[in-house]
Amino acid sequence: MPDNGRMGLNLGEQIAVSDLTMARVREGFAYWDALRAGRPMPTRAEVNPTAIPQLLPYILLIGVNGPGDFEFRLMGGASTEAHGFNPTGWNLRDLENVREGYGRQMVAFLQWVVDRAEPGASRGTLAHVDKGFRTFELVYLPLGPQGGPIDFILGFADYATKKD
Repeated sequence: MPDNGRMGLNLGEQIAVSDLTMARVREGFAYWDALRAGRPMPTRAEVNPTAIPQLLPYILLIGVNGPGDFEFRLMGGASTEAHGFNPTGWNLRDLENVREGYGRQMVAFLQWVVDRAEPGASRGTLAHVDKGFRTFELVYLPLGPQGGPIDFILGFADYATKKD
């Protein structure tokens, strides 16, 4: 992920989408990939939650309000349970109140997705929310009109108990 280490907080390592291993995250990517049907990205209106009920606990929807300005619009139950809080309605900068560096690094990663208009994936532990015994894998996927700005980021995240 962009900026890892410089702020003393590690939110995981950025990986290639082809390196995703968790089935639900791969399934979420496949859903998005099918929606885009060869285009750079699908639109938010094309995302139909009733088509993926099995993935709803693992879904994230983030609004893109402008450069570096992101808002949690929806966080599935698996992410809420794993993190111990539900940030729906929060600006991502508000994550600084959870742990210094958390918001800045999340904003940097999401801005990376927006700037490149391509998926971003990562994996790591939840040590940044004092749950280092939990591992995660996630993918962030741009949504927006063709030729227009990215206005949402769709995400899928899954969690497991760390194996020592």
